[in-house]
Amino acid sequence: MQKYSTNLTESQYDAIIAIIGDKRKRKHDLRRANA
Repeated sequence: MQKYSTNLTESQYDAIIAIIGDKRKRKHDLRRANA
């Protein structure tokens, strides 16, 4: 994955998922799909 100044760290991404929830079972990881 290419690094950008707006990329989230793993801990930042995990914190967001904890807040908004990710109840939907997904076939692909959204974080990797948007890369």
